[in-house]
Amino acid sequence: MFGTPAGTEIGYWPNTQAVFYHLIPNRVSLGFLFDKKSGKLRQTEAAFSQQVDLQTILITLNSMSGCRLNSTLELGLKSVYNRQAKDYSFAVDSLKGIIQRDQYDRIYIGIWEADLH
Repeated sequence: MFGTPAGTEIGYWPNTQAVFYHLIPNRVSLGFLFDKKSGKLRQTEAAFSQQVDLQTILITLNSMSGCRLNSTLELGLKSVYNRQAKDYSFAVDSLKGIIQRDQYDRIYIGIWEADLH
């Protein structure tokens, strides 16, 4: 769907394989962590530069969360986007996640199955 990945490497979490893409260089990156044994997707990640508009990030967050975007989650993203908070952690059904500023001042979103870590 995204073409050839920019790279693959051993995942941070045990028994995972990471695949990542730089969709728009210096603006939008995506990452996926798969279980090595089953090939099942366990975690999704996205990083956005500040130049990416809030609506695009909201649409991506909704997709990453399995269309579970709600007003609380939206407010959490907006607080990080507008620099009112450094991070926002959440749980939705069987998923956990975080929205935060990374070391490069990008907005990082990570969503994983609750039993992954």
